[in-house]
Amino acid sequence: MRFREIITTPTWETIGPFPSGTRELPFLGSPLAAYSTSSADPDIEFAHRPYNPEETWPSELGNGGRVSWSRFEAKGDWLEISYPDINWDQLRSDHGWSALQYMVLLRTRLTIPKSGHKPLTPILINMLQLSEFAFVQQDADPHTSGPVKWYQGNSYGFGGPAPGLNSTNSINLAAAKFERSLLLEPGAYIMLARAVYDIRQFGDPGPGNPPTIKMSSVNMVHDTEKHVTQLSQEMGAFPSVFSGWLMGEWASVGIRVPEGALETTVIGIGRAEITCKSKNVVEPLKSVLAVEIVSDIRIVPGQTRLIAMRIRQKAPLSPETRILSISIDFQSGGTTRVLEWSIPLHHVTYDNYSNLAAENSHFWITFASPSLITDSHLSHLPAHVSSAMIVPPKRSVRQDAEIPPVLLALHGAGVDVKSSEWGERMPGVPGAWAVLPVGKNEWGEDWHGGSMEDAWTARAAVEVQLGKVGIALSNKTV
Repeated sequence: MRFREIITTPTWETIGPFPSGTRELPFLGSPLAAYSTSSADPDIEFAHRPYNPEETWPSELGNGGRVSWSRFEAKGDWLEISYPDINWDQLRSDHGWSALQYMVLLRTRLTIPKSGHKPLTPILINMLQLSEFAFVQQDADPHTSGPVKWYQGNSYGFGGPAPGLNSTNSINLAAAKFERSLLLEPGAYIMLARAVYDIRQFGDPGPGNPPTIKMSSVNMVHDTEKHVTQLSQEMGAFPSVFSGWLMGEWASVGIRVPEGALETTVIGIGRAEITCKSKNVVEPLKSVLAVEIVSDIRIVPGQTRLIAMRIRQKAPLSPETRILSISIDFQSGGTTRVLEWSIPLHHVTYDNYSNLAAENSHFWITFASPSLITDSHLSHLPAHVSSAMIVPPKRSVRQDAEIPPVLLALHGAGVDVKSSEWGERMPGVPGAWAVLPVGKNEWGEDWHGGSMEDAWTARAAVEVQLGKVGIALSNKTV
């Protein structure tokens, strides 16, 4: 799959800041709507409005109750927006932390190139820590061209390489999971955006510091002349190998079908092979494990979907095994094609607790979430393949001592278990294993509903997985 970056001007022009409550943005229109021409679309009018720092609009955040235009320059893919001239400390003292929350309207310019002989160009849009975005053609008429179609950005910064996987993709990894696939006519556009400073997301700037929005915009042309269906290796999960045994019966990987492509159906696994370090040869896996897709999975154009795979392991893997290669068969337009997925295997060897105390001794388990109740349900497609980091005890417990409870550690808001130091913060209780569930995403859905069920499913799954290598855990949890 080939990508070409769309050149965007580094200058962003903004109007604001305007007050914004928590999570209310999707229900609001443009703050400029009350001041637009009655027959004009306020978003298109904003796109074409001449830049004029003398022009002002009412806002209770501005000095004198008015705000105006500003310009900000992006550095690479990143843009920082702040208003140091506003008396934020005074606003906080009068109204509390909620006065620091604000929204700004932004615009910049870009040109969508032509892609081959297609009338529409397929593109991938990564908008990280930005609420909404839209495209207005440069010649759009505000009186006849509306309404503008807005798309949701990756406001909370979800993303990053999946547990057990290492990515070398050149696309912005922080947003790679949540790219949006669009079809646009080639030509000149004005990109509009709405960005919100949410104190829960960006944190408290502290006295004397202006609240600053940090956002990223990466736009790519999705060249699809030949092979349109793409493997998104940054998505999904794969279990670690613990003393030769995979710590999970499920794995998943993302598959993307861009807008304008044909519908795709994933139909099965063609082959699975391993590469050994010492022999440097590829061997079939039939005698060791089998990988299967339990039912056909349909992916429509514009969709990215996680593909769940069932793993049945029959014998331990050698420590020499380094890479697992899987061929995923799919059908598109009446033709059967293949996607190749290569997974570097993460080995952890268990001899005694002293070996596990070494650096990076944590490992990953995978499981169906919600759990599949009985073995007969394992032939069903799970709603989601989730994962959890497992942190072994740093010291063993005395043989005559009671096994301590398992530590179920729930991460805080916005914490990425994969790349944070959360695992290193576990208390060193002798004999105590720690389970660090992902909770479906970095925000853990505030540990309600599905994310809390995910946590308890992880707690139950680790007991089953460690039982494969003869490790018994306490039935208590703290």
